[in-house]
Amino acid sequence: MRYLKHYAVFLLPLLLAHSIQVFCHSKTFFVPRQITFDSTYDLAQSNYDFYHRNAKDEMYVNFYATPFYQQSTRAAQLAPYFLPYNKCAISLREDGLGDVDPLWLNLISPTGSSYNSILTLRPERQVFGSVLQFYLNLPFCEHQFWMSVTSAALCAQHAIRVRESAQFVSQIATQGIIANFANACQALNSPCWCAGKFGPCKLRRAGLDDIQIKLGYDYFFCDQYHVGVYLVGGIPTGYRQTSVNIFEPIVGSKNGSIGAGVNSDYTFLSCDDHCVSWMFDLKYQYVFRANERRSFDLLRNGDWSRYLQVVSAASPAFPLPAINLLTTDVFVTPGSTINFWTALNYNYCSCNVEIGYNLWWRQQEKICLHCPFPNTFAIYDLVGGCHGIPISASTANISESIVGPNIVPSDTIFTPVTAQNINVDSAAAPAALSNKIYLALARDIEIQSIITFVGIGASYEIGNSYTALSNWALWGKIGFSY
Repeated sequence: MRYLKHYAVFLLPLLLAHSIQVFCHSKTFFVPRQITFDSTYDLAQSNYDFYHRNAKDEMYVNFYATPFYQQSTRAAQLAPYFLPYNKCAISLREDGLGDVDPLWLNLISPTGSSYNSILTLRPERQVFGSVLQFYLNLPFCEHQFWMSVTSAALCAQHAIRVRESAQFVSQIATQGIIANFANACQALNSPCWCAGKFGPCKLRRAGLDDIQIKLGYDYFFCDQYHVGVYLVGGIPTGYRQTSVNIFEPIVGSKNGSIGAGVNSDYTFLSCDDHCVSWMFDLKYQYVFRANERRSFDLLRNGDWSRYLQVVSAASPAFPLPAINLLTTDVFVTPGSTINFWTALNYNYCSCNVEIGYNLWWRQQEKICLHCPFPNTFAIYDLVGGCHGIPISASTANISESIVGPNIVPSDTIFTPVTAQNINVDSAAAPAALSNKIYLALARDIEIQSIITFVGIGASYEIGNSYTALSNWALWGKIGFSY
C-alpha cells in the first residue's frame, strides 16, 4: 500500500492544479482522447490474464481483440467549448445587444424587423471498432523481458448539432453588398468559408489509430507480486487535420511520442480456487510536435473574431470571410500526458471479476506559427461600408453592430491585421483531465486445446469541465496464448 500512497502524493498536485484553471474563451479545435493510449482498453482484464495465466519460466505469445462502442454524454456541457465566452447558448441580435451581430455572418432580417434568435450546440461523439494487442515475453533469470504492440481499427463519428430558435429569419435576397442566408445554421456553414464550418450533417472518419509499443522488464517476488518498468512509444498513423469543420472527427495523429511507465501486481489473497489481486500502472508520454492546420481568433477582437469580415487595402468595399485568412499551417506540440490505472481482480476457478479506475491528464498544447502572415487585410468597417466609405475597424468584435450603443468603432486610417494580433491559444487544445471507472467479467474456456480468454466490460468516464469528453462504453474481449 505504500506504493499507492506515493502515487497519490504525486497525482494530488496534478488534480488540484487542474481544478483551479478557468477557461474564459472559446476554442476553435477539439482534441479527444486517443483510444490506443487509453489504459482501460489497454489493460483491463488483459493485464491480469498476461501475468496470471502463463508460466513465468516459459516464452509465450498473447493476442487480444477488444471490440468496443463508445458514446459521449453531457452534450450541453461541451457546448461552451465552442461558443463565445464559454456560454451554453448565445443570442444573435441585429441591434448590437446580443453576443453576435448577425450582419457579420451575412444575416439580414426582413425590412422593419430586427434579427433576434438563440443559438445552441449539442456536440456528440461516437466511436466504435476494435483494439488489437500483441504481447511477447522472454524469460530471463526467473524474471522476464516483454514487448507489447497495441493499435485500434475504428470509426469516429462527430456531430456538432446546431439549433436555433428565431423570432425573425433572414430574407433570401441580396441587400446592399451582403448576400445573406435564411438562418444562422446556414450562415455558419457558408460555402465561402474554407474552415470553421458548423456542418449540419454527421462527420465520419475511419482508419487505424496510432500504434503503441512497450518494451519492459518484470521482477517477480515469490509468485505473489511483480514490479515492472517499461519504455513506451507512439507511432503516428493519422492525417493532418484540415479544420474545415468545427469538431471534426480524428483517427490517429501526426505526432509521435515517447515515455516510460511502471506496472505492478500484488496477490494478497490466494486460497484454494480463490485469488484476489491488486494491480496498477502509471504511464507518462511526451508527444512531439507536428504540422497541422488550425483556425485562430484575434487577441484584441475577442471570441469568434475569426467570423468577422476582412477587406484588402485595394478593395475596402468588398469584404471577405476572416476565417479564410485566419486558418493556416502551424506547428502543434501536444506535450505531456499521464495515464494512471488501478484495478482489483477476483478470480474463482476459470472466472474473474474486475473493477478498475483510470485517471487521464493532458497538458495544454503549444502552437507555433511558421507560415508568413499577410499584412494586407483589415477588419471590415461595417458602419462605413453601409455609407459607402469603408476604411477599417481594427478593434471590432463579433457583437458590435451598425446601430445602438454597441456600434462598430471605425478607424481613421486603414489598419491591417498582423501576426502579433493572432491569439494562438484560441486554437490550442487546453489541459484536460478525466476520471473513468469500469466493471468487467471474464472466463477462460478451452477451444481446440487452446485456453481462450473471453470477457465483457462497461465503463463510464467523467471529463473535468468541458475540456475532456464524458462518455460511456461497452466492450468485449477475447484473447489466447500459445
